[in-house]
Amino acid sequence: SQSAFSLQQHPPSPPQPPPLFIMGASKTITIIMHLIMAVAFIAILVPDVYWAKVGDDKISLWKNCSSVEGSSEVTCDKYAIEKSDIKDEHKAMIDGARASCTLASFFALVAFAVTLCDRKFGAVFCSFLVAVFATTAVGTFAVFMKANKIEWEGGDGGDRTYKPAMGLIVAACTLVVSYLAVITSCCVSRNSDYENIA
Repeated sequence: SQSAFSLQQHPPSPPQPPPLFIMGASKTITIIMHLIMAVAFIAILVPDVYWAKVGDDKISLWKNCSSVEGSSEVTCDKYAIEKSDIKDEHKAMIDGARASCTLASFFALVAFAVTLCDRKFGAVFCSFLVAVFATTAVGTFAVFMKANKIEWEGGDGGDRTYKPAMGLIVAACTLVVSYLAVITSCCVSRNSDYENIA
């Protein structure tokens, strides 16, 4: 029939991959996100970058600083990495936050490299790991804060409520970026996609 002849002359065209500029933009955005996350998670590991504070009382992943009543002096107790920390549930949470930040930064760099090489599966997988460790970092610190709330009661019987400081704010923002990076990494093309377009 005429319709069959028409199909033979003009067979249906195969589905076309997304335009090159879209895949290129996704790759660039993903690379930038991973660089930002790698730097951010290393930055918030610095001992003087505090995650929570109230007045002169501040907490980072390495030390707890508090003001001495009746004076302007501030003393700091360090959270050491010791075997005894394993038996201390509170300190173990801090260790978990440190480890999560370190691993998140590491896998962000790996994701940066594999994205640069157009390895889509590796980019998605590493981006997912970054999101997992970013979530763990924020979660373990939140658990640490909640577990220690009783110890932070003021002399007047009220709770001394710590507010998020730079470290926790950056960690939370980077957490959001990590999940966005998972989405954008799914749009990164493989080498074969570029070859098909070419």
